[in-house]
Amino acid sequence: MSFDGLMMHHLTKEYHDALKHHRIDKIMYLNHDVFVFELYYQKERKLFYIEMHPNDNRLYYTPYKEILSDSHPSISMFKKTLIRSHIKTIKQYQTDRVCIITLESYDAFEGAIKYELILEMMGKHANMILTKDQKIIEAYKKMVSEHHRSIAYHLPFQFFPSHKKPLNLCQLDDIEHHDLMTIYEGMSQDLMSYIHEHHIKPLDIPLQPCIKGNKRYSYHVSGGTDFPCINDMMKANQTKVHSDDILVRLINKREQKLPKLLDDLSYHQSHLKDYLKAETLYAYSDTKAYVDHVDDIELDRQKSVHEHAQAFLTSYNKAKRAIPQIEKQLHDTRKELTLLKQLTFDLNSNSASYDDIINILYQEHFIHKKAPAKKMTPKKPIEIHIDNHLIYIGKNANMNAYVTHELSKPSDYFMHVKDAPGSHVICRAPKESHAFSQALQYAAYFSSLNKASKIDVMVALKKDVKKIPGAHGSLVSVKSYTSYMVILDDEFVKLCESL
Repeated sequence: MSFDGLMMHHLTKEYHDALKHHRIDKIMYLNHDVFVFELYYQKERKLFYIEMHPNDNRLYYTPYKEILSDSHPSISMFKKTLIRSHIKTIKQYQTDRVCIITLESYDAFEGAIKYELILEMMGKHANMILTKDQKIIEAYKKMVSEHHRSIAYHLPFQFFPSHKKPLNLCQLDDIEHHDLMTIYEGMSQDLMSYIHEHHIKPLDIPLQPCIKGNKRYSYHVSGGTDFPCINDMMKANQTKVHSDDILVRLINKREQKLPKLLDDLSYHQSHLKDYLKAETLYAYSDTKAYVDHVDDIELDRQKSVHEHAQAFLTSYNKAKRAIPQIEKQLHDTRKELTLLKQLTFDLNSNSASYDDIINILYQEHFIHKKAPAKKMTPKKPIEIHIDNHLIYIGKNANMNAYVTHELSKPSDYFMHVKDAPGSHVICRAPKESHAFSQALQYAAYFSSLNKASKIDVMVALKKDVKKIPGAHGSLVSVKSYTSYMVILDDEFVKLCESL
């Protein structure tokens, strides 16, 4: 993830100094999840980019250049409200991954009018929200929910709720705590690891913008590339993120194959009764006769009863041989689709590298060309301790196989969202415990259904979960399970974003 609270802390300080007093002359929607504001100040123009790609939220400005823009339903209100307004302040909300840009425009009747442009840089939940007097005027992503906060016209704006402490209150005595993310707002997994390793408070970490692989940091990371300022780092491209084209092609091929297999299965199943027709015809008094029908079996007078009987027997035998083969193909195709959709989810959620995905595709015989030889990403599932109970979360296919078949015990609970890609969660806690209910929420969040209002999570004892012979270890069969309906609250979603 590009943003944590410390990154936003340094970014807002830098951008407040660099962009204060600038006037917004133009607002453009560049392409999917990218807005561009044309700014002007003291005879100089800049372009301010707001990128909300799920795997790469970022803010940066560049010198002015001509760019082509697209249309978006919300852009007209942003334009109507903010064109000719001036940036007054750029600040962080508490120590969260939220930037508040205060703007001021002038109206002949109302005089000076203040607006707040709130940029929530929270991974796939990133949003750009415009408010006036704490009420929502416009938002890039609108949503109405009974269980989460709602983002819609004229509703009061609310920040994500949080009971955590701000990062600036972090004390050295707390640093030994194994899970600082549950205590401090804006704490990420990477930042927590750095703090533990160097035994330093977050705001005492020397500022050194750095990129390593597909991650940005506000501090130096060994093997990374350093930059002189936050903006230069934000402008720079990360390691190229590969597309999921190969997975899409493999999935489409199998999704086109499934209906054909089902049609073939239905066709052959319709011929299973041909054996009875053949017996009836063989019992006919004159099998050499040429007739229109025997009992309720319609016949072609050009063929004898015996020839019809032979044909019915042949179609029956063919159906009997074909049906098991087609059923196996259906089973294998569905199994392959489950794995391919899981790998697509892993790649798009940035929880597995492209090379790891290619290696799995090679090992499972989907492709014949292996990824370049390199060290595989180590197995590092998320490990969470709640009230002395242990929870393991596998965030990709390989980790799912690892936590389920190597780390778990027969008496542990296995959790997985029903009928969708997601993480395997292993919970070593009794059903009535807080840890068990939290594990259910982790299983719901780390899945492709995490935006649903209610999420069906299946729970089984690990001893009832088995490997599927010949399949990747992340694919399992479950003997019996119980379904739980899970509702994710905003605070929990926010906690998971930092994992």
